[in-house]
Amino acid sequence: MNQQWSTVSDNGLTRPVVLAVDFDATGRREATFYDLVQLFPGPLTVWLSAQPPKGYDESLSPDEYLAWWAGDSLGASVRVGAVLGYCAGSLFASALADEIERRQAFRPRVVLFNPGKPNATTLNRDFDGTIRSMALLTSEERSAFLEKARIRLDAPFASFDDACEVVLDLYGQASRVTFSRAGIDLDVGEELLGVFRSYASYLRAAHQVEYRPEWAEAAAVLSREHPGEPAFTRTHIRSEVGREHLLGDPGVARTAFRLIESEA
Repeated sequence: MNQQWSTVSDNGLTRPVVLAVDFDATGRREATFYDLVQLFPGPLTVWLSAQPPKGYDESLSPDEYLAWWAGDSLGASVRVGAVLGYCAGSLFASALADEIERRQAFRPRVVLFNPGKPNATTLNRDFDGTIRSMALLTSEERSAFLEKARIRLDAPFASFDDACEVVLDLYGQASRVTFSRAGIDLDVGEELLGVFRSYASYLRAAHQVEYRPEWAEAAAVLSREHPGEPAFTRTHIRSEVGREHLLGDPGVARTAFRLIESEA
């Protein structure tokens, strides 16, 4: 459809579109919005955020990400009924809803899944999942990389950017081992590393998004183990589903569909 958004489900534009914000290329084990939308009990048109093509090697600001997603593809003819956000994407989703409200004079419904500002724990968790998916590493090598990450991320940091650099360094080391064993060309390997650098840029920018009081009206759907309650939402729906399956659970899908349809 366009560079800014990819189509998850297409049921036309006669009703408001649902936007979903997530970084969908990290090789993570968790279910995605593609899984969630398949379980909706009714038809909706859902678009998923795509990453800026030149964001791999630089730290883009939150405004640059929002300008990318809220560009010409969201013109006057497109009504947005709801914005969904997963994890760090919840911060972008909330800020995107602010921009959409200014354009169309009504605020889209905002539904967030495990919302929270990314931190060293976020980085460690995502690095853990990525390393465990690298089948060409030995179990001893995986354990060694995970221990290095744990020790280095437990240390005090001057900034979140510094923590990101730690993870990028270790991910690069682990990836180059797997590329060599798989016979992957250096240029192709650098492209794959670029995707992870893009993910780090995405997290850095999400960390910088500034809270606004309007965000309190969003609904937050939480996995079983999600710590505490989100700081910026009043409505909290705790599920009995683990994080990995939150977006792939039929009950969560029914709940999200009901929240979307309540004002879509």
